[in-house]
Amino acid sequence: MPRPRVYHPLLWACFPVLFYFSQNVAYLSLGQLLLPLALALGGSLLLMLAVGLAFRHRPKAYLILSLGIVLFFALGPVLEGVKALWGEDAVGGLDSAQLLRWWLAAFIAGGLPLALLRRDLTPVNRFLNVVGAILVLLQVGGIAYQELAAPSLAPPAAPQTAPRAPAAAQASLPHIYYIVLDGMGRADILRDIYGLDGQEFTRALEQRGFYVAAQARANYAQTNLALASSLNYTYLDQVAELPAPQSARRALLVKMIKDNRLFPQLRAHGYRIVAFPSGCPETELRQADQYFGGISEFQDLLIRNSLLEPVLDLLGMHAAQADRMRRRILWVLERLPGPAAEPRPVFVFAHLLSPHPPFLLGPQGQPRVVGGQVGWADGSSRVAGQEGLRREYVAGYRDQVLYLRARILQVIDRILAASPRPVAILLQGDHGPGSTLDWEHLERSFLPERLTILSAYRLPGSGGPALYPGISPVNSFRVVLDRYLGAKLPLLPDESFISALPTPFNLLRVTDRLEADYASFRPLVRYAGSGLDRPGRAGAAWNAPGNLRLLGFGAEIVFDQPQQGPWLEISLDGDDAYRLVFWGRGRELAALGLPAGPKSGMVLRRLAVPPAAAGFTRLRVLPSQGDLRYALGHLRLPAR
Repeated sequence: MPRPRVYHPLLWACFPVLFYFSQNVAYLSLGQLLLPLALALGGSLLLMLAVGLAFRHRPKAYLILSLGIVLFFALGPVLEGVKALWGEDAVGGLDSAQLLRWWLAAFIAGGLPLALLRRDLTPVNRFLNVVGAILVLLQVGGIAYQELAAPSLAPPAAPQTAPRAPAAAQASLPHIYYIVLDGMGRADILRDIYGLDGQEFTRALEQRGFYVAAQARANYAQTNLALASSLNYTYLDQVAELPAPQSARRALLVKMIKDNRLFPQLRAHGYRIVAFPSGCPETELRQADQYFGGISEFQDLLIRNSLLEPVLDLLGMHAAQADRMRRRILWVLERLPGPAAEPRPVFVFAHLLSPHPPFLLGPQGQPRVVGGQVGWADGSSRVAGQEGLRREYVAGYRDQVLYLRARILQVIDRILAASPRPVAILLQGDHGPGSTLDWEHLERSFLPERLTILSAYRLPGSGGPALYPGISPVNSFRVVLDRYLGAKLPLLPDESFISALPTPFNLLRVTDRLEADYASFRPLVRYAGSGLDRPGRAGAAWNAPGNLRLLGFGAEIVFDQPQQGPWLEISLDGDDAYRLVFWGRGRELAALGLPAGPKSGMVLRRLAVPPAAAGFTRLRVLPSQGDLRYALGHLRLPAR
């Protein structure tokens, strides 16, 4: 009887690699698949050869080997399943040695019965061959479909710049740094929501030759959209209107970032492109002339979800995920000045995932303890409607901004000191933060927070269009290319668009709303001089002039000194429910719930301040239920 052919260990080793790649194919290039797939295939083949030489009953040994391979790659998904069923604490205390012991116990529990089984296992091996082949083919087919579909979608055309520059002209070209601080908001928004004073930082940038655009807005609210637009200096209308699946259009966005129109124009004028790692697959520009990154985010994903994570950790070769992300940010900041020393003109791209969550750094750069799942996905998706998480977001974001502001000034000084050429620097947020963002209900979100950004330009020399307060990133490189390469590109209107996280191409133009929203929605109000102590007309409409309109996250009233009064007088829209939270001494002191009434319109309420709230310095007014037409008319603290 011929010996059955067994190849399922090879298939079970390749399947996880192909599966994770297919789930992220829109953000990755096929080149990133080759090394992990070769290692998985080569490693499993060596194990099969070793098992074949060591054991007489090869079909049984190959079954046990496949079990070990499945368990090897299943560690991450199993841990996530346990967390989903029993919570973070169920696995939060396990260290790498314990994980390895549990894996060994599972392997023995599954492998020992197979080893003792006295039956012909040929049908089982054949079945696993077929199942493994089907799973692998499904993943290969999915990857092939997405790869073949994407090239039919041509990126939108961007205008060409000036012809290739002669070598003599290259001598006067500046180095160009494009530093993207992910989620870095505009100074006035950071002041009003996060209590951060940005005047000193703005003055420090101006002293170093920067123009800080005081009314700068983002064009898009998501990183991929924002960077695809800025690096191609065009809007994304053509991509949004393409009759193609979301996945194909997402892949096109990544293609627009990695194969953008800017880099060929710069190379034609003698620039060398230098890119630093971001930890975000979409912005890992490995095709740059010099890329400083190590393992890719995809390789890191495979390590995190397999037994390699605890093994490498025990060997001291692989730090915890949060530590890796923190170290990457600090590593990039430390090495950013290096390319400035080159004699040839360079363009340096650095996308730092900070102050974007997860919040890994304290105000002096010290490590912060990070709980829960850590990743580069948008942290604001877990904040909406949860006041405790919103406060954690505000505190973590604030700390990282304090650190980054101080550190980035040091980096700029080192860049300028190291460079033999003039240096142009674009320092921008791709979008703003998201403590008030509700992706599922954008109408409840404070859009100015998400769509206003830090935007600072250091452009030595003269010529080209002038910078102006409301310039947006779609025009950034139009100005740069005009000034330094004579491109003569016309400026585009500065527009802002919002779209929900799951449907990025359902774009809503909100340009005209932003300033109006910022004027009428004030998340942080200093009581002194605000006019809130003047009662309005009872029964007035919720949106009557003078009322402070509220979104789902409410407003926070800040008092100059502790309040001791026993009474609180407040007028709120009558058909909504609210919650008043009294804060003082760095903690919540007390809270009051106010039920909705039968009629709409402003209703005055006189309330006793809870005794536990004595000495409060902040009062949060939080809508808890209603029709989204929330308003605060006035607030007084009468003596009796």
